[in-house]
This record gives sequence, structure tokens and C-alpha cells, in this order.
Amino acid sequence: MSQTQSKPQPMDVSRADEARVRAELAATAQYLSFEPGLYAVDFQAAKSATTDVGLRLPCLRLEAIPPSGRQVGRAFINTVSDGGWIWRGNEPTFVLVVGGPAGVVLTIYKASDGMPSPQVRIRYIGAQGVTPAPARPAAPAPIAIPEMEPVAGAVPISSLVHVRGIGDVKTTGTNWTGRPGGGAAVEGFAIMPIGVIGEGSLEYQAVLGNNWNTPWFSAGEFCGSRGLALELLGFRVRLTDATAVGYECAIWGSFVGKPEVGPITDGEVCEAEGAPLEAIRVVITPRANPVGAAALDPKPARKRK
Repeated sequence: MSQTQSKPQPMDVSRADEARVRAELAATAQYLSFEPGLYAVDFQAAKSATTDVGLRLPCLRLEAIPPSGRQVGRAFINTVSDGGWIWRGNEPTFVLVVGGPAGVVLTIYKASDGMPSPQVRIRYIGAQGVTPAPARPAAPAPIAIPEMEPVAGAVPISSLVHVRGIGDVKTTGTNWTGRPGGGAAVEGFAIMPIGVIGEGSLEYQAVLGNNWNTPWFSAGEFCGSRGLALELLGFRVRLTDATAVGYECAIWGSFVGKPEVGPITDGEVCEAEGAPLEAIRVVITPRANPVGAAALDPKPARKRK
């Protein structure tokens, strides 16, 4: 990977000051040339602010350049937010480059009142995904999804996983979501309790690599990617403090070429020695003995990780 300007210099990010400002924008654009492969882009900032119109500064934006000249490849960009915007604290943006070198324009937006530039980090993940996986194979092999016995008293849950080469797979209840034993990796997922405990009841994150997890996502938010061939290597789910008083959560994972893992509780990671995740199962049930004292304690019911 090459670029026409030098990378921003590292800075002290031990403390970030938040403020609300009325500021004019300063923008700096850089042209980046990527070799084929999969990359992650994120940034850190020593100081941040929110403008009077709600724009969080500093922020980044990535735009793929159409193939031309020696740049014969194509870049596919996947971000948490719409339009290629990258905000501090979001899951990293992924850039998949196929077919040869490809160009991407990186624009940094900050306040023009002397706000320091953020420290941009670009990580090469590997050659995985250099050929985009088809959205739908012509004839996927039928897989018998194991039917689990209904769990008495379990909170109704709607789960979604994005399976490579197949697309989004949804289930409602306590059964598996995905294709256990199918050998197709999960690239992203979302979990939403239905009615009983509400949207703010749980959070989850995905394992992307060794000591590399996504940020925590709230119930209903999509965690991961679609179409970038970036397989998940595990996941974890935790109940928020108020919900954990009366409920408990257990998760299971099905992994390519590995035995089923679970139940995993207390927000611990469900993984299998680096094997790709192929299906998830989440069960939330009322506690047999609710932590009544915690409801009266002004402190959190448990320590957040």
C-alpha cells in the first residue's frame, strides 16, 4: 500500500476531551493505493468535539476510485455508518481489494481551530477474501438444522446471521441460527429480544482475530460485515446490568470442523481454536433466584468487562 502524503504522526491518546463547538471544517484528502487483500482502517484522536449540527470531529471518509490506468483492481468498502464515514469508537472499516491494485481516497475532517489530526491506522489482515464470495450459490447443499427442544420460560429472541455464500439467515426462538455442520462461515450477526426485556437488555461483540474483537453492539444492531469474506472466529453476549438482575444468558457456537461449544455464560467468549463460526444459539431465561439485593444497590449489579 502506498499514499501520496505521509501518515499522521502518533499522538498521546491517553485522554480524549469532548466538547460541543461551532466550528468551520478543515479537510485533508489523501490518495491511497492498496494491493489486493483485506484491510482494516480505524483511528484514534487526542481531542474530539461535536459541532452544533451534530457532526462528530474528527472523522474520516473513504471513497473507492473506479479502475483506471495502472489501478486495475476494485476496492469494496464496508463501514458501520452509511456513506463511508468513520467515527471514533466505531468498529473498524474494512477495505477489500480484488483484481489488482486499487485506489481509495481518504478524507480527514476536523475543526479548523487548531484541532490536531487523528492517528489513522491501516492494518493488513491478509489475502483472505481477494475473490468476493458469490451472494448466492447456484445450488447450496441442503443442511438439516438440528431442532432443539424448546426451553421453558425462555425470552423470545429474533436472531440473524450473514452466512458466506448464502446471505442472511433468520430464526425466532431458541434454535440454532446459521448452518451447523454446513462449513459456511458467519460474517456478521444480530440478536434482538422480543417484547419481554426490551432493546437495551443485552450487548454482543464478535471475535475477528487473535486479541481482536469488535466493539460492543446493542441489541438489534448488526455486528460484522457482509460480502467481504471476513469470517468471525467467535462471539460473546452479555446482559446489561439492570437485566442481569432477573435474567441469565447462555450461548452456544457451531464452528467449521470443530465440536459444538457451549453453553457459555457471563459474557465469556465462545470460540474454538481459531475455527470459523458457522452458527449461533442464544438462550435467555429468568433467574431461579433473582438477585434482589442488586435491585436496591445503586451500584451496578455486576462489573462490566
